[in-house]
Amino acid sequence: MHDGGQSLISEGPTLADEKVTLATSPLDAELTGILKMPDDSLYPVLHALAVTITFYGLLTRRNWLAIVGGLLVICLTIGWLWPSQVGVETTA
Repeated sequence: MHDGGQSLISEGPTLADEKVTLATSPLDAELTGILKMPDDSLYPVLHALAVTITFYGLLTRRNWLAIVGGLLVICLTIGWLWPSQVGVETTA
């Protein structure tokens, strides 16, 4: 890996092959691993739409629409934040 000193852009791990980022220690920012980032998803767009439906239902006093939107928000939040099989490769 990298033995310290100045960092050069031509040295170090190549991260262009897939969606990954470097994991570093919080204090010294030393490389501790490579984190695989999640793939693109529709959850953020659907979540924003569900929040919009919820607030529209609240503003227009349509309780059934606010409840449906709130349930959608809860379900989409769980689906979006549910842990997947994204792993961590440690460097030693």
